[in-house]
Amino acid sequence: MVTSKPFSAKIRHSMSGMSLVRTDGCPKHLKRKDSLKDFIIATPEEFVRKFGGDTVINKILIANNGIAAVKCMRSIRRWAYEIFRNERAIQFVAMVTPEDLNANAEYIRMADQYVPVPGGTNNNNYANVDLIVDVAKRLSVEAVWAGWGHASEFPKLPELLHRNNIVFIGPPEKAMWALGDKIASSIVAQSAGIPTLPWSGSDLKIKWDENDIENKEIVTVPDDLYKKGCVNSIEEGLQSAQQIGFPVMIKASEGGGGKGIRKVENQEDFANAFRQVQSEIPGSPIFIMKLAKSARHLEVQVLADKYGNAVSLFGRDCSIQRRHQKIMEEAPVTVADAEIFREMEQAAVKLAKMVGYISAGTVEYLYSEAEGFYFLELNPRLQVEHPCTEMVADVNLPACQVQIAMGIPLHRIKDIRILYGEHSYEDSPINFNDPNLQPQPRGHVIACRITSENPDEGFKPSSGTVQELNFRSSRNVWGYFSVAASGGLHEYADSQFGHCFSWGEDREDARENMVVALKELSIVGDFRTTVEYLIKILETEIFQNNEIDTGWLDQMITEKVQAERPDLILGVICGSVHIADNTITNSYNNIFNSLERGQPISPSESKTLHNTCDVELIYESTKYCVQVSKQGPNSYFLVLNNSSMEVDVYRHRDGSLLVSCDGHSYTTYMKEEVDRYRVVIGNKTCIFEKENDPSILRSPSAGKLIKYLVDDGDHVFAGQSYAEIEVMKMCMSLTINENGCLMYVKRPGAVFEQGSIIANLNLDDPTRVNKAQPYAGVFPEPKAKHQTHGIKLHQIFTKSKESLANIMNGYCLPDEYFLAKCRQTVETLMKCLRDPALPLLEMQEMISSISGRIPVPVEKGIKKLLASYSSNITSVLCQFPSQQIANVIDRLAATLNKRADREAFFMHTQGIVQLVQRYRNGIRGHMRSVVQELLRMYIQVESQFQQVPYDKCILALRDKHKGRMSEVVTYIYSHSMVAKKNTLIILLIDHLCGKESGLTDDLSSILNELTTLNKVENAKVALRARQVLIAAHQPSYELRRNQVESIFLSAIDMYGHQFCPDNLKKLIMMIQQKHIDSPPRVASLSEDMVDLDNQPPPCQRMGVMCAFDSEDDFQNHFDGILEMFSHSPPESPGYMETSSTEKLYDSAQTDADSMDEPIHIINVALKSDKVDDNELSETFLRYAQSKKELLFQNGIRRLTFLVLQPREFPKFFTYRARFDFKEDRIYRHLEPALAFQLEINRMRNFDLQAMYTENHRMHLYLGSAKVEQGQEVTDYRFFVRAIIRHSDLVTKEASFEYMQNEGERRLLEALDEMEVASSHPLAKRTDCNHVFLNFVPTVIMDPGKIEEDIRSMVLRYGARLWKLRVLQAELKLTVRLTASIMFEAYGVKQGPLHGLLVSTPYMTKDHLQAKRFQAQKNGTTYVYDFPEMFRQAVNNIWLEYNTEHKKDTMPSD
Repeated sequence: MVTSKPFSAKIRHSMSGMSLVRTDGCPKHLKRKDSLKDFIIATPEEFVRKFGGDTVINKILIANNGIAAVKCMRSIRRWAYEIFRNERAIQFVAMVTPEDLNANAEYIRMADQYVPVPGGTNNNNYANVDLIVDVAKRLSVEAVWAGWGHASEFPKLPELLHRNNIVFIGPPEKAMWALGDKIASSIVAQSAGIPTLPWSGSDLKIKWDENDIENKEIVTVPDDLYKKGCVNSIEEGLQSAQQIGFPVMIKASEGGGGKGIRKVENQEDFANAFRQVQSEIPGSPIFIMKLAKSARHLEVQVLADKYGNAVSLFGRDCSIQRRHQKIMEEAPVTVADAEIFREMEQAAVKLAKMVGYISAGTVEYLYSEAEGFYFLELNPRLQVEHPCTEMVADVNLPACQVQIAMGIPLHRIKDIRILYGEHSYEDSPINFNDPNLQPQPRGHVIACRITSENPDEGFKPSSGTVQELNFRSSRNVWGYFSVAASGGLHEYADSQFGHCFSWGEDREDARENMVVALKELSIVGDFRTTVEYLIKILETEIFQNNEIDTGWLDQMITEKVQAERPDLILGVICGSVHIADNTITNSYNNIFNSLERGQPISPSESKTLHNTCDVELIYESTKYCVQVSKQGPNSYFLVLNNSSMEVDVYRHRDGSLLVSCDGHSYTTYMKEEVDRYRVVIGNKTCIFEKENDPSILRSPSAGKLIKYLVDDGDHVFAGQSYAEIEVMKMCMSLTINENGCLMYVKRPGAVFEQGSIIANLNLDDPTRVNKAQPYAGVFPEPKAKHQTHGIKLHQIFTKSKESLANIMNGYCLPDEYFLAKCRQTVETLMKCLRDPALPLLEMQEMISSISGRIPVPVEKGIKKLLASYSSNITSVLCQFPSQQIANVIDRLAATLNKRADREAFFMHTQGIVQLVQRYRNGIRGHMRSVVQELLRMYIQVESQFQQVPYDKCILALRDKHKGRMSEVVTYIYSHSMVAKKNTLIILLIDHLCGKESGLTDDLSSILNELTTLNKVENAKVALRARQVLIAAHQPSYELRRNQVESIFLSAIDMYGHQFCPDNLKKLIMMIQQKHIDSPPRVASLSEDMVDLDNQPPPCQRMGVMCAFDSEDDFQNHFDGILEMFSHSPPESPGYMETSSTEKLYDSAQTDADSMDEPIHIINVALKSDKVDDNELSETFLRYAQSKKELLFQNGIRRLTFLVLQPREFPKFFTYRARFDFKEDRIYRHLEPALAFQLEINRMRNFDLQAMYTENHRMHLYLGSAKVEQGQEVTDYRFFVRAIIRHSDLVTKEASFEYMQNEGERRLLEALDEMEVASSHPLAKRTDCNHVFLNFVPTVIMDPGKIEEDIRSMVLRYGARLWKLRVLQAELKLTVRLTASIMFEAYGVKQGPLHGLLVSTPYMTKDHLQAKRFQAQKNGTTYVYDFPEMFRQAVNNIWLEYNTEHKKDTMPSD
């Protein structure tokens, strides 16, 4: 044996723990590193021989799971690598349940081998002693490590293992029974003179003295003595409690970890608490102990070998507990005086030696400064918090357990030798009672247990999966976890899944390190954790002052002290985004999965693919209603009480979101539970409730129903417990929130999932249920609007273009926000595109990104060109030097001879080349390309949906994109927002045509493509594109102005002798400004017009045409205008009848009615700044009503207002005496005189509603058939009517070419308006629609030629006419052939109008047509139409036959 002189040492802390370093004058090689091995050990057999052991252990069975198994394997493998240079020199076998496998438990991955065991509660697996022994025998392991919990304190386990020659890594069965049992250990402690609290066996002692330890006699507790300390019934326990004095603790001898222990304040609660302890630990002996108030829970770590040696490894303070379960630990003990704690350590060592204890164990005490310490119990196992001791003592406790199990004496264990200042690998004995160097702890350690418990609900445990677990270890902080990302906890696992430890020079240093570490700890999963609450505890003043006790945390829970919450509005934002993102993503996935399975997608199913979601969140009885819209792949638009906010969102793979709003970013995670949403922002949690029904009682967690506390059907009161459930090895009570009668759904013993219905409650008063009140506040004003995207011109351009592209992809805002935001974005984009600084800034940014990677001459040349452009940028003639920049690049490329050099050069300059190409046609060319790109996105999507029906379009898309169903969903998603995309397209087209008219020709190709879209939902875009193309081929505004002026001057030359030239010139000026430029500037022109001949008109019917600059000017002169009618001549029967125009509108009027009507007319032209038609109409109505009496007195039949605005079509508003001078809506924006040419009287069988049209030449009406009162209207149809005039106002005859071109053009415009009108709610019920075109000029040509041309036109557009359900397309022409007032058929075939008067009204739909419409609406053919179809088919065959054989035979009908 080698002996050596003891040496002094100090402790140095490192990431792997603390190391003792010699400080005295020892030999140089020992001072450098005393722990350096000078020998090689390859196997456990060699290790046992060298260090005096007696048992070889090569394979260990881990009879545990979770963090216990993880910590054991990590510690022993670290020791194995140090000794054997092979961390797997000792093999580990893990017992694995199906639940652990499904949860992807971390310890399974770490084990060398696993063995499946039954699932369910731990009595089926880890606490099943017979199963553990059987597995150990089958797998031929040399030892079993049970850790803590489960079977670790069952004396039967070491007993059976020893019988089978298997080592139990822990104490022998006798020592375990003597000290592991709470009753027996209390008797032993009393016998050794150690203070104990009053309990049911306070006077029980065994015979023992100090010499027994020297003689190594082991103390045992006789059975009869043991039984005297137990209470066997409620009555016996209550009697013992009364003797001790309340409050008391009811404790199960075999309990632990918070199970099998209840505090009782009075005798009324005793019976129920006693039964709960019995149910939690069935069959365990029970005893009663006095409750120690304001006490600290201190414990001493002991380590003993089989040779009678035992040492104390300092102590731990475990006073922070909830439900008598530790949640935080500290080491060493600082609250107790050093001498007192030394007594506690000596007492702990004495107890271990008394019972022959072996391996690691913990003696627990209750301590108060006033009363000293009391023995509580001894845990005959390693405890969860043992790493605290490891860090302050630098002792690897699991490795020490294994070495002790191998028979190695304490003084040969390296960590123990270093702790006592001895050489690491020598074999000199150590006098542990009086060592040369008294061990001292180094620094301070604080440990925090990470559990899956909800602190807001009394630390209720829960299970679930873990998506992310990110713990950042540092020099002074480390931790270990039983789960990893994509793992989880099942309902039978322990709620603790992690343990974090921080070291510091002192307690405050350790506390600060732990707070920082916990705030950086990121855990994303299905369950709440205690992390936030632990931070709250560590930051309280009481903890910092070390003034805590065992009841402090329970008091905080009772007072409902909660962890720090995130900002509430921020929680609302993150919660709303989470819910909306999940909803939108799920709708996307549903369509995607249906496509993957080959299922057809109907239009109704595609409507579920939405981008807007209404979210309701309830927090403390306040409801937050938020509308969330996805406005881009990573952007959301939130609305709260008419206030809005934009946030950027990025989804991580683990389901968490990175939310950026108002200049800050947050990592947030949401878990939807049965009745709430749990939103985690950073390491802070916010809980939002759902609208819940208090009559349905659900389980808050997965677990098992233990028993009822109230009988089925009994009446219960709010706050009363009604059942007990077991959740993750914990017993919990369920309480009622409202009064009512209880009806159970589950039965005792039932296993259920979270949210399962336990019972139903018939409420006494359903009206007492409190409902959340809506939140009336708004989002705060953003403080940083442009921090994310930048405020430079090119950055704004990129953002605007991206926003419009997102709209094209279907990311549209709600209706009330879309138009304004869309218009603003388009304006911003166009403003950027017109700015000559845009290419300069883009190129400067490009150069800065590649500076240093391109040749210096190229960089200097480009910068020189940019500097020149920048200095002349305000010049109109200055153009961006695209070609010059390209030449600089080409010249340098021509000098590169090596292929590798050229490829590298082109790779670096690729961005510059692309930018130059975009601007090769200047600013306008770039504008055209950007707009064309947006239009192309629209066409690319909408062209895929032109087939009918919808499902065929989807099938075609699916066949086209096989294996890429996400692209198909993208198409469907974009198409679902076609109405809003139409708005954007029209805005772009209008913007270009109104302000950049020169671009129309450049975009004519893509505009033509837009006109080919024939679906109803694309009608507005197709129509606008067609209108723009038509307008582009019309003469310019200046040319048309000159043409009008020339026409009127020609009229003066031809007919000037009949008129007053001066007045005609004034008239020309007025008409020029009225119809071309702006309203007249002089209202007195009307007087000149009235007094042309200074004589009143030679007829009874009078009319006034007048114009005014403003409404005020009109009102000032209107009374004077009415005075003109007071001087009208006496009545003349020849002029009393209504004019044809007026009468044709309503031919149902009788002549008697007509005789009583006023006959005079007033037309007033006004300049007005009001744009809204309804506002104008209301203004004129108020004025007409104010002058109604005067209008009737002066015989005014009609008052028409003509509103003139610059570059706008005139607007007409007509007010009739017949309607009591209220507006005649049929004449809105229609000259009353045009009614005759539009033949409105032919629609008198219908009630008409004038429809708004973009094309002012088209007049669209929705007609509903007139029916008897009380009958339902079934006949709805659209009437489109237009007048075609000749462009030459002098020549009255029109050419055939003009008739042909203008007729086809107006027919297409009429169909366009009808397509736009298809969005009307009644459009789906329309049938037999009608188009009427009146060609005003007289034509001189053969009617046969006209018929042929019309027939070809119908054939060209027949499909479109059929789609729009046009029954008749009527083109009226006046030819010099007949003067008949009746319709006459031209040719052999006679149409349905042959022989009818030209004023014959359109007939309403008959019964047959109604049936035909219903059949066609259902996609089939009416059965009685088949004979006619057959007849026409036969006639066509005969016609083909006659043409082929040159015959003229036709069978008769």
